[in-house]
Amino acid sequence: MNGIDLRAAIYARYSSDQQNDRSIEDQVALCRQVAAREGLEVVQIFEDRAISGASAARLDYQQMVRAAESDQFGVLICEGTSRLGRRLADMAALHDRLKFWSVRLLTVQHGWMGELQTLFLGTMAQMQLTELREQTIRGQRGVVREGRIPGGLCYGYRAAAGGRPGEREVSEDEAAVIRRIYRDYAAGLSAAAIARALNTERVPGPRGGA
Repeated sequence: MNGIDLRAAIYARYSSDQQNDRSIEDQVALCRQVAAREGLEVVQIFEDRAISGASAARLDYQQMVRAAESDQFGVLICEGTSRLGRRLADMAALHDRLKFWSVRLLTVQHGWMGELQTLFLGTMAQMQLTELREQTIRGQRGVVREGRIPGGLCYGYRAAAGGRPGEREVSEDEAAVIRRIYRDYAAGLSAAAIARALNTERVPGPRGGA
């Protein structure tokens, strides 16, 4: 461990479509075990919950990068490189930055990370992301071919009673509001005037859900 800054930061992330909030605590616990084994002192923990690794625009990820730049830790620990990102370009950029700032990367899955290992695993993560995206698109196309909706509920429709996921039927109450909006707009009312009238009458707006 000669020459290594023993101050360590942990980065943990989970994707909403695959894991849950508990995953963060599990990752941090594993990273703490590795830190203890390597004689490192954990000084900071960064967590991004329910957010994809396909983008680097994550709040704690960006805070972690700024902390590394300002010499707040010397080792970054994560469960695996895919937690840091799933795009090769992002991983390459992060590796270059950490190297320039003399910050070492340590993972639970593969130990101390060198340049080739980091970029190889970054490539694999991006390939997995591309494959997942293609599988999702194929699944959505299959749903459409069956006459069902692959996305969430649109205002004016509800999930069909007793139907399969993606089957819709008209919500008459909401459909009446939509028809009113079209009639008012055709009569010359502005969008703002229509919205004010609906709000004044406390007409329920679009709801969340899938």
